[in-house]
Amino acid sequence: MSLPGGSAEVGETAVDGTLITNATVWTDGAFRRADILLAGGSIEAIVAPGEASGRDVPTVGATGCAVIPPFFNGHVHSSSTLFRGTENSYPLELWSLWAICYGRGSTAASIRAALRLTAIEMIRAGIGGYIDHFPPAQFMDDALHVHRQSGLRVGFAPFFADLRDEDILDMPLDRTTLEAQAQGPMSDHDALRLRTERLAWTRDARITPLLGPNAPQRCSQPLLELWAELAARHDLGSHTHLLETYPQHRLAQARWPGGAVSELERLGLLDGRTSLAHAIWLDDTARETLARHGATAIHNPLSNQMLGSGAMPVRRMLDANIRLGLGTDCSNTAGRHDMFETMRQMLVSGRDPGSWHGGWIRADEALAAASQDGWAALGQGPARLAAGARADLLVLDFRSVTLAASAISPASIVSHGDPRAVRDLMVDGQWLLRDRQVTVFDEAAVIADAEQHAIDLRASSEEGRAALKHIVGSYDDWSNKTFAGLACPHCGGPHRRLNKARLEGGDTP
Repeated sequence: MSLPGGSAEVGETAVDGTLITNATVWTDGAFRRADILLAGGSIEAIVAPGEASGRDVPTVGATGCAVIPPFFNGHVHSSSTLFRGTENSYPLELWSLWAICYGRGSTAASIRAALRLTAIEMIRAGIGGYIDHFPPAQFMDDALHVHRQSGLRVGFAPFFADLRDEDILDMPLDRTTLEAQAQGPMSDHDALRLRTERLAWTRDARITPLLGPNAPQRCSQPLLELWAELAARHDLGSHTHLLETYPQHRLAQARWPGGAVSELERLGLLDGRTSLAHAIWLDDTARETLARHGATAIHNPLSNQMLGSGAMPVRRMLDANIRLGLGTDCSNTAGRHDMFETMRQMLVSGRDPGSWHGGWIRADEALAAASQDGWAALGQGPARLAAGARADLLVLDFRSVTLAASAISPASIVSHGDPRAVRDLMVDGQWLLRDRQVTVFDEAAVIADAEQHAIDLRASSEEGRAALKHIVGSYDDWSNKTFAGLACPHCGGPHRRLNKARLEGGDTP
């Protein structure tokens, strides 16, 4: 049966039993040669090659292939996929105004197009699940419709907030311009209660409903308390941005004794189903608190760099025993939804001149963050390949061009892999990608549909984007003052910023 948007109903590609033969399987922290027997949406057994050859089930050969748990993308804004190639040359607090401006023209049809395109990219990149931190919450039903079509495991976290950056950060920006071009709706508390009740009923084997506050500092105290109330009443986990930028850190320190993490702990909002995107500006006490409660921090290295937000101290996070996942964030900040690229960014983080190489991030740590530990953000524990585990698996072909000369190992996957190596992807016993063919959508139709909606969104936001350029100077004045007391991360001296006027005058750092 066909579904709208050129997709096949998930279940048509289901298999009652499958034997994957001659694979190199990632189990218990190591690769070993094995066959994998699948049945009823689960892994029935992982056995020595040839041991299950008498079973009367379809066989899938995996000679020269690595089989690992699917990648998990721990922080995504799915609707941003139509914003590719748009503004990404500003810091977060300024860039977000452009993102809101583009999103104002969204329709139910454009949201469905964006999410289908996002799903195809995820599937082709070997990503079997992701957290969708979803800004246009008014389109929740449209998003859930596509998530169910996709066959992916999704933590769905619609946005809510009732405070704006320009107000809480004292940004002297023209409010008339912002109101006309870059102010989304604020959350009505009664409406949020009703929406959360509906959201809680969406829970099934693949959809995990989550509360999705934009960020703690963007919530008033009554909304923070409502967040805690809804989490307890509906037994929901949470996904939110946390201390992404230095201005947010300063605000949190001034607003709450002990900072934002301490306040989340006080409200009972930290547990094993809490995932926190970015988590850059933490101190040792905050890191210890997150580890104690079993929360998952989601590292978004490319987005952090693209927006000048800062660098997560990854080694400190791991040494503090914080569970770490990886995310790609917005399509118009971090580029592709590509966990290979994201793993490499994690791998090289902290390799500063003169740093001790024994403390550098290892390939197996990056692979674990991408394919195992990040899954805990859905409250389901780290992913694993073992008898009795769900039939979620990723087949990487080491005969692809970037991996052909390498041995099967975490170092090879992290250092040299890319989506071209992704041959097959199975989630919940369903093939979402088989022999490099997407099985759940008409890929060509989805791309054509998304292309037209993206053109329409760019056109509808053109006037607004032009108006926003007039506030850049005011933002720069605010930013220069805000960062004046921050030490330079390279020389340790006073932080110096170069605005356009100083660059034109020939000033140097």
